[in-house]
Amino acid sequence: MLLLAPVGAFFVLHVIGSAFSPTLLVREPLLLVGMSPLWRHMVLASPSLDALPFYLVAIGRLFAIDPFMYQVGREFGQDAVEWMKRRAGKRLGRLVDWGEKVFGRWAIPTLFFAPGAFVCLLAGVSKMNRVLFVVVNLAGTFMWVSIVRVFGSQFEGPITVVRVFIEANLLLLTGASVVIVVVSTWLQRRKMRLAENRAADGTIPVASKVEPADETAR
Repeated sequence: MLLLAPVGAFFVLHVIGSAFSPTLLVREPLLLVGMSPLWRHMVLASPSLDALPFYLVAIGRLFAIDPFMYQVGREFGQDAVEWMKRRAGKRLGRLVDWGEKVFGRWAIPTLFFAPGAFVCLLAGVSKMNRVLFVVVNLAGTFMWVSIVRVFGSQFEGPITVVRVFIEANLLLLTGASVVIVVVSTWLQRRKMRLAENRAADGTIPVASKVEPADETAR
């Protein structure tokens, strides 16, 4: 499915960036933000980057996956939400139910304060106006990136200490990071496959869809 190909590509990029995050943080912090824009990565990278490239890359990368998730929701409707619930399992499925209810009552504020992949999916399911979706999403993303930037500026001293420690133990920390990311990704994929095997047949092709877990926790 063409819509899901970019989602898978971004997920692979995120996994690689996370695995090599210690090395990227020290040598190419802007590339780390572009590959894996987790909040911890952006906070640690922010003090070493100028404001303009940081904002452009962080906002662009965080937003990049959202139009595809919006379109998936718009095309598949409630089937996409039910598919995600099955992938999430019982415990996270309750969180998905809660998020769906919150979005149903306060769609625009929810998108502004939580412009992640699942909320973008719900925006598509609800047939939210495309222009409104883009404007609110970008505004919310800008707000969160600004918070990260201010936080990084206020705590530049402690962040520098962390970066110095990482640089001093770069090889060890990178190796450990690769192992942790590989194992956790395998466990996550295994858990989702088991959940799919227990669930009824879905509408969205499972093989081509990747759960953007860490990417969307923003």
